[in-house]
Amino acid sequence: MKKKLCIILGFILVALFSNEKIQAQESKPGILPDTLQVSLLTCGPGTEVYELFGHTALRVKQQRPGGFDYVFNYGMFNFDVPGFIWRFTKGETDYCLGINDFPDFLLNYQFRESKVDEQVLNLTPIQSRALFEALLVNAMPQNRVYRYNFLFDNCATRPRNMVEMVLDNKVRYKEPGESLPTFREEIDRYAGICPWLIFGIDLALGSGLDRPMTYREQMFGPEILEKAFSEAVVQMSPDSAAVPLVSRTEVLYDPEVPACPPETPFYLTP
Repeated sequence: MKKKLCIILGFILVALFSNEKIQAQESKPGILPDTLQVSLLTCGPGTEVYELFGHTALRVKQQRPGGFDYVFNYGMFNFDVPGFIWRFTKGETDYCLGINDFPDFLLNYQFRESKVDEQVLNLTPIQSRALFEALLVNAMPQNRVYRYNFLFDNCATRPRNMVEMVLDNKVRYKEPGESLPTFREEIDRYAGICPWLIFGIDLALGSGLDRPMTYREQMFGPEILEKAFSEAVVQMSPDSAAVPLVSRTEVLYDPEVPACPPETPFYLTP
C-alpha cells in the first residue's frame, strides 16, 4: 500500500511540476546546443508486474556548471485506476511522459536493486537540441498522456521513435541472424515467473501472440532495444559514412543481487 501511494504521489507531483520545468527551461536564453548530451537509459526489471519488462528513458544533460540533468520518462501512470492489471494486459492503460531530475530517477532504481545502463548517443549539437525541444513539446500537459500498449507503444518504443525522428529515420539496425521468437515466447521470457500475468495475457490477447516477431517489434523490451542501439548505425545520406548511434556505454548502477519477484508455488498457479 505504501508503494502504491508513493507511485500515485509521484505521478501527481510530476504532473504539477513538469509544466513548470518546461516553462522555466524555455524562458532561459542562450542554451547552447553543444552543451547538451543525450543518453538512452536502460533499467533492469523489478518485482512488480509493471516492472518485469524493465524500463527505458531518455536523459538530457546540460554539460556546464549549474546545468540541468533531466530524465524524460514515458513510464508514469496511476496504479489506482480500477482494474489496472487487467487493463495493462489488454493494452488499455493511460501512461504519461514525466520529467524527473536524474539523481532522483537513479535513486529509485538503486532502491529497488535494478541495474541501470547509459548509452550516450552520437548526436550532433543540432540533433541534440532538436530532440530536447521535441521532448519538451511532448511533455506539455496537452501532449503528455498516451494510450499505453506494452507490446507496441510503451516506455521503450517511444524513446526509440523520438531518436529516430530527429535522425530523419536514418537509423539502421543490425538484424539478428537467428530466427526470432513469437510474441508469446518473448513475453514468457520476461514474465514467466509470474504465471497469473501470463494467464491474463493469454486470455486477453489469444492466438495473435503466436506469430513470429519482427526485430523492430522485439524492441518493445528495453533489453533488446539497448542491444539494438549498441549495434545500430546512422547514415544521413547515401554518400556519407555510417557512424555508430552510440558513442559510449556506461554502467551507472549494478546491484550485487538483482531484484527478482518471488516464485508462485505450483499449487497456486493457474
